[in-house]
Amino acid sequence: MIETCPKCAYVRKETDEAPEWQCPACGIAMAKYIALQKEKAERQLPPPTLPSGRAPGQFEVMKPQPALGLLDDGESWLNRGVSRIVRFIFVMMVVAAVRYMMAPHKPAPTGIPADAVTAQPLRPQPSSLPLQPAPQPTASPAAGPQLPVDTLKDFFQTAHQNGDVDGIMMVTADSYGVRGLNYIKPVKVHVERREALARTGCDRFGVTLTQGGGEHSNTRGQTVREAYSMYLVYALNYCLDGTTPVAGRDLKIETEQ
Repeated sequence: MIETCPKCAYVRKETDEAPEWQCPACGIAMAKYIALQKEKAERQLPPPTLPSGRAPGQFEVMKPQPALGLLDDGESWLNRGVSRIVRFIFVMMVVAAVRYMMAPHKPAPTGIPADAVTAQPLRPQPSSLPLQPAPQPTASPAAGPQLPVDTLKDFFQTAHQNGDVDGIMMVTADSYGVRGLNYIKPVKVHVERREALARTGCDRFGVTLTQGGGEHSNTRGQTVREAYSMYLVYALNYCLDGTTPVAGRDLKIETEQ
């Protein structure tokens, strides 16, 4: 029982007939009044913060802790594995760079135009030309070099429309016996339309195939020119529909390194 009224400070007497919960003087419900005053005071105070800086209404997502530390051990093992792989790749790159710098570089071959060894950006190759795996020769090289023709049909199509085209191709089954040709490396291709033939859709094309070449800067800042491992120029008659021209293919090698 509350003896003193929290509102008017009236002290209850034994002769008062009002119920115990009510103040005989002002008539308020003393317990309810105290609760209201306490609630009002709590609303005026700033919300308390927890040691972690979170308010009581905020939640913190806790990372689950696996039993016996299995997850932590797994993560540590994975991190160590990735770190070893990265270090291994870095060491291999350094070794390859050192070997490249120590290797002797041959001068550009004579008889090739000076501008042929100047590094120039390649134009985008035709999107329809797929890269194919390196094949094995199907005939004896003694019969003479076999040069790609139908493999370059996308190049011929673009050169017929635009005059010339640059791109990259992989060595195909119709190419063998070419001096210096590496069957596992890509070949730089340049095709130009030289003249139109009498038959519509047929042209005389010039084809240049190269591997290697170009230039780079060494560790001393000097420009070093690389020799071509293969440099081949040939010309042929070709019809875009795949048929043989009236004058025949007339395929002739003009320059071969």
